[in-house]
Amino acid sequence: MSGKPNRKESYGFINLIAIVASFAVIVVILSVLLAKFVIDKSSELSSEEPSDVSVVSDESGTEESGVESDVSENSGYTEISGDYSQGAEDPYRIILLEAEDMHKGPLIIVNPAYRYDFDVNPTAASVVNVYKSRTSKTFGVRDSDITIGRDTMTHMQELLNALSAYTGSTALTVTTGFRSYDAQKKLYDEGKDVDGPGESDLNTGYSFKCTVYPSSAGKLGEGKFQWLDENCMFYGFVKRYPEGKKGLTGHDANNSLYRYVGVPHAYLIYVNNYCLEEYIDFCRRFSYESKYETTCDGIDYAIYYVPANPEGETQIKIPEGADYEISGDNVAGFIVTLTLGAGDLSGE
Repeated sequence: MSGKPNRKESYGFINLIAIVASFAVIVVILSVLLAKFVIDKSSELSSEEPSDVSVVSDESGTEESGVESDVSENSGYTEISGDYSQGAEDPYRIILLEAEDMHKGPLIIVNPAYRYDFDVNPTAASVVNVYKSRTSKTFGVRDSDITIGRDTMTHMQELLNALSAYTGSTALTVTTGFRSYDAQKKLYDEGKDVDGPGESDLNTGYSFKCTVYPSSAGKLGEGKFQWLDENCMFYGFVKRYPEGKKGLTGHDANNSLYRYVGVPHAYLIYVNNYCLEEYIDFCRRFSYESKYETTCDGIDYAIYYVPANPEGETQIKIPEGADYEISGDNVAGFIVTLTLGAGDLSGE
């Protein structure tokens, strides 16, 4: 028997080693490619911009992506939820207003140039009988049929309660409140009023006229009843037609007609000696990015103006979580009032 190894068996062993080595190389290559794919995918996901559409959770715990629209219970305006700000330090939400909303609210200007829109301001549900709605008899009512805006009635009652407490008198008497289109037209046609229907501030439901009765008890703007002029602004009221403003209001000064505009607007109108027309021009100087801030009776406020979109809905930015009110001006846009909280001053 020969001592030489079998060549066939040697070649078979070498071939087996080669196959195993090739398979190992293939496994290594595939592993490297798979690892690179995973790393690249992770990089793509981490580099994506975060979505600016909020995730809204419903009560059942399920989540859906998108923007949720609802109607604010307090304002009646459509509110779009979510963070629409460009930076995390200034989150805000959007309120959508229709074109007709520009003709609503306590800051609307009403005069012969800008008439009150009865069509977009249904009054049947928004006015109350003054005589029947009094919560206390701290003031008189000349006619049991006089009506006024529901919210105005609440604030007027507070104002006249305070007046009565100061004067010790109930002689302040409401003589006129809301006037309907037909009532205003009748007075105008009979030559008893210079304003046609829609041209009188009394058409808004935000105004009332008053007197002191009996006259022996005093006179508006004099003596103890001067308190009304000096303090009505803290209850949201101003004289609608002050002295020296006929060129702007179109009306002679009238000491008996008070208009509700809300706090802090009444305070700013008073301290700056504005009429309402001047005040609306003042508000137009400020925007969401450049708000006007003031303090009235210990509360801080911010005010800004948003021009109405002439081609559709107007988007109003509101800082997230802020207490706000919006009023049209009946001219060209909206005034936003933010209540910021307790301030350092007390109407100073």
